[in-house]
Amino acid sequence: MNAWLHATSGYWCAWGDCNNLMLTAPDRLSTTTVNISFVSENEKPALPVLQMWLLTGGYAPVLHVRNKTHFVLCIGWDDANESTLLVNDPGFSQTSYDYSEVADILLYTILPTNSQPLVYQPTTTAPYDGPTTGWLREARTYRAPSTEEEEDSDSMDQ
Repeated sequence: MNAWLHATSGYWCAWGDCNNLMLTAPDRLSTTTVNISFVSENEKPALPVLQMWLLTGGYAPVLHVRNKTHFVLCIGWDDANESTLLVNDPGFSQTSYDYSEVADILLYTILPTNSQPLVYQPTTTAPYDGPTTGWLREARTYRAPSTEEEEDSDSMDQ
């Protein structure tokens, strides 16, 4: 991924530093079957929210670590120590970072192209899940029904 980003102008230069990620660059990896979308750049969420993203699937949280000088893809956490986040790190031979080392998060979704978009609304009022997630309950259905499922549904109506 890092080599692809370098080869396709996925980084931009600022003040002599040419390793600044173009936040929507990974979106260009979308295909006819998989859609990759930048969702947001946010402060570090509570650890249970990050874990929810990983458990739900379809999310690709990119962690800003090493005093905001490096990005890594979060792929899970250590069951023995939940604050130890497991990562794919393109620049260092490191397989984990502690939650305390995360400065902020870039959030992407990776979903089949026939999926319904995920909806994020940072609020604490109903009908939302609450102050720690902000994810709409109705956004839990991630894919549109296949043609076969629609036909089954139509035949039940008759």
